[in-house]
Amino acid sequence: MIRLGLVGVGSWGQRYVATVLRRDDCRIVSFARSSGTSEVAIPGAKQVASSEALLELARDGELDALIVSTTPDHQAEVAAAAVAAGVPAVVEKPLGSSRADAERVLESVRVSKSAPPLVVNYVQLYTPGYRTLRALVERANTPLVSIASEGSNRGAFRSFSSLYDYGPHDLSLSLDLVGTNAPFRLEKATKRPGAGGGELFDAEFVLGDTRVSMRVGNGATAKTRRFSVTLAGGRTLSHDNLAPPESMLIDGGVPVPLDGTLPLDQMLSEFVELCERWKRGERDHARELRNAEFSVRVNEILDAIATASK
Repeated sequence: MIRLGLVGVGSWGQRYVATVLRRDDCRIVSFARSSGTSEVAIPGAKQVASSEALLELARDGELDALIVSTTPDHQAEVAAAAVAAGVPAVVEKPLGSSRADAERVLESVRVSKSAPPLVVNYVQLYTPGYRTLRALVERANTPLVSIASEGSNRGAFRSFSSLYDYGPHDLSLSLDLVGTNAPFRLEKATKRPGAGGGELFDAEFVLGDTRVSMRVGNGATAKTRRFSVTLAGGRTLSHDNLAPPESMLIDGGVPVPLDGTLPLDQMLSEFVELCERWKRGERDHARELRNAEFSVRVNEILDAIATASK
């Protein structure tokens, strides 16, 4: 049983609470609020004053790992402190609001002789549809020609740009397929007001030899979550995460069966296993470096799009 400390109990924090409460391999034993004054109660958990207090509980052996579900302006600070303290952590994307923020965490991983597990929750990476799409692309062993993605909605309206709210999902999928270190060339980036408020970002860029077209933001009239790839020879695989399960993933016009695992559950299952290995003394510093470097690259591209679309 992995004992968790939760930092932040807003909308995403509450999703973690609901998910953990139905699991039997982890539980939330303590939590800290990042803001607000209203009362919050989590069954079986005690409230402490801050993320620093949660890390102190971890040092005292009272909890095993953190979930960091705060806004981007606090994520890097808490993540870097968790790494330095040797405490495994799940951190909500995008690991800060800039490349510099993510690099701060990467530096913390670098100076640690044995960094603990650090998972940034790009939750779309854990959907059954994307996992199956990636497996099909790998099995095809054919050059990836293009990627088209759209992740948007009417809202949410937050204190930070929706580019850093929606964009990390689409970029994480593209980089996961093409490779973290694939050369990046931005060709076009625009921002426009959305219907009923908000904003929409359109970006066209190249990752390695793959052309990517991406639309993200909180200014749409309806929610969308689409990701499609085209392989050399014309084969297209399309994932619509809002479609009915039987038509969520289409391969060349043919629906592909998917399992019903919820992505947050999948991510937590993998994180719990990492924590169990960590408790047994199994270390993988190279993996933690790769994870942090991935977030640096996501934020680097987001920064480039933000600058070009001003």
